[in-house]
Amino acid sequence: MVRPTMSFTELPLSFWGYALEMAAKLLNMAPSKTMAQTPYKIWHGKPVSYKYLRMWGRPAYVKRLMGDKLDSRSSLCRFVGYPKKTTGYYFYDPSEHKVFVSLNAVFLEKEFPADTRREELLLEESSEAAPQTDIVTSSAPIVPTNNISVLRRSTRVSQQPERCGPWQIPPRVLSPLGVNRSTNVSLGLKLPSRPGLWRKMDVKMAFLNGFVEEEIYMDQPEGFPFIGEEQKVYHLQRSIYGLKQASRSWNIHFDEVIRGYDFIKNDFDPCVYKKVSGSSVVFLVLYVDDILLIENDVKMLYDTKAWLSTQFFMKDLGKASYILGIKLSEIDLKGC
Repeated sequence: MVRPTMSFTELPLSFWGYALEMAAKLLNMAPSKTMAQTPYKIWHGKPVSYKYLRMWGRPAYVKRLMGDKLDSRSSLCRFVGYPKKTTGYYFYDPSEHKVFVSLNAVFLEKEFPADTRREELLLEESSEAAPQTDIVTSSAPIVPTNNISVLRRSTRVSQQPERCGPWQIPPRVLSPLGVNRSTNVSLGLKLPSRPGLWRKMDVKMAFLNGFVEEEIYMDQPEGFPFIGEEQKVYHLQRSIYGLKQASRSWNIHFDEVIRGYDFIKNDFDPCVYKKVSGSSVVFLVLYVDDILLIENDVKMLYDTKAWLSTQFFMKDLGKASYILGIKLSEIDLKGC
């Protein structure tokens, strides 16, 4: 559902997470083939309300708090989802490149989320011939001809100048993701139930930590040239966002670093790591740049988080409440 949802909007691909949450919400609100009611009603114990459902990506005028009296009181935004712990809608403001929550909005119900206007055709202007003043008449009949010259396009291939020799385009590679199977394995662990069992951390600017194996050159950023050396290019030493191999380079570097701290990679899921010290154990699940930690020893958890902060630019997100749209609930396993 995510791919067709994204294809009918003008939102960038970075909003795929919002589209995924919307798809999961709709599936939970739809009747299932194996049961006579919706998953939402089974989980919450009350019927589904479709009153506030909106089409994902639909434009809406949202009331904003402006400082100047002459400023516009609303801005044209795009609906991208529902917040989990408050009432309202998620809106994306293209002018400010921000996502915010608001309840005061007027949806444009008759306008399609995607811009269906066709691109204007650029037609070549033909100047009318100037009227002839000297007209020559002839009594000879005009003989039609079939020799019609056909205008053909040039078959010559235009190529960009080679500034740095031959280029190699590496195949797109992806890093392993900790989804479904890995999460199910971790959820089934019988560890002591206590507040704060699940911890989540985020690696800031993760893709900048990887190293490139190929020889890659990059033009100087537009608007930020090196004064006096505008004709030169950069030789990349580290990975950068936008490279096809950026995700894989980051994953390889993380694997090398985490193994140096006595973590062992799972043979079946390469995104799951385990560290054992006596009776203490800590599991680490990596999803791109998000890290999920679960353990049975608080000291081992703090040591792991402190060590990760010395290796990468980390952000501690505290207790994990959601994983890929899945809500985590702690239960007492006594007597199980």
